[in-house]
Amino acid sequence: MANKKYTQEFKDSTVQLALNSEKKTSTIAKDLDLNLKTLYLWISTYKKVNNIPTKTRKSFQEPTRKESLCYKMKWWLRDKQKIV
Repeated sequence: MANKKYTQEFKDSTVQLALNSEKKTSTIAKDLDLNLKTLYLWISTYKKVNNIPTKTRKSFQEPTRKESLCYKMKWWLRDKQKIV
């Protein structure tokens, strides 16, 4: 497949469409005969240039002391019930 060159205007309008449309990004890419990864790259670049926050995966957070104690108490009660 040959590399295609797209104007910055086309990239920007496509990104705007992807960000503001109810359509899935994959549908937009397919409709415009674009590789989905290319469109995601354009969106990512646009967001970086314009300081738009991106969604990030939630990282693992250590449980709070209260959550940890609650978890231990549930296990203790569960084990206690098995003995009786």
